[in-house]
Amino acid sequence: MTTPLTPQERSAFYGAAVLGLRALAARKLTWEDAARLVDSNQRSRVSKFQPCLPPDIEHGLIARETMNVDDANATLAQWKRAPTQEVEG
Repeated sequence: MTTPLTPQERSAFYGAAVLGLRALAARKLTWEDAARLVDSNQRSRVSKFQPCLPPDIEHGLIARETMNVDDANATLAQWKRAPTQEVEG
């Protein structure tokens, strides 16, 4: 069971999330960005040759098979254009 967040904690959490989204929306994501977002501890099996690949190439392969940079950029662009709303605490 998790402890509910206090209003101050909730505000800090949402503030950090908004800052993160603004940083992502500041420029278009690339496949190199997506490869860096691959969690190396959660390895997705996308190819039988994957164990033979160097980590940077493997992460790029996983990113291309499991992510969609164009959709992410479209979503971030929509978020960036949306009017800001205050979150009630």
